[in-house]
Amino acid sequence: MKSFTRISTLFLWAHCAMAGNLNVINLTSEAPLELILSTDSGDKKLSVGQGSATGSFKLNEGSVTLKPSGDDLPELEIPSSEENQLAIFFTASDSTEWKLIPSRPKIDKWAFHVVNLTGQVAEFSHDGEDLTVEAGEELELKISSPKGLKITLPDGKPQSPDFREPRTVVAFLHIVDEETVITFVSDL
Repeated sequence: MKSFTRISTLFLWAHCAMAGNLNVINLTSEAPLELILSTDSGDKKLSVGQGSATGSFKLNEGSVTLKPSGDDLPELEIPSSEENQLAIFFTASDSTEWKLIPSRPKIDKWAFHVVNLTGQVAEFSHDGEDLTVEAGEELELKISSPKGLKITLPDGKPQSPDFREPRTVVAFLHIVDEETVITFVSDL
């Protein structure tokens, strides 16, 4: 009985000491975006291409700071959390900003989210239905297959990612050269 209590206590302590995963997404013109991930245990260099993601990686427990290497680029403080998160670096008006949102991957099933980073109400259509999403908000769209991973901006062609296996996909609506564009990222 004593060893069971020790094992349970160790498991509970280890679980509480775990931090969540992070996926960093670069929606700026920085190509590639060079970052320093600062934690209590040291610094680590990261690089993420324009319009792409680092992929999900485990964070150490404790606070984390993402520092872009460019001058005058904002940092992101990430509080310690067991939750998985997406850190999005994007262009807003004449500056760049960070947005931290929860990661919501589904396992063995398709899921589709639209996140509006344009700074204004965004209009698009999905599956023949005209929809809007408020600035800074997220909308989950119901799909059952990869054919549902398609949205159309006003006066545009339908756009979809090239994912073949069940996964959660996030469509980020953001501004590039004063136009709304869509970038698809897998939420792993």
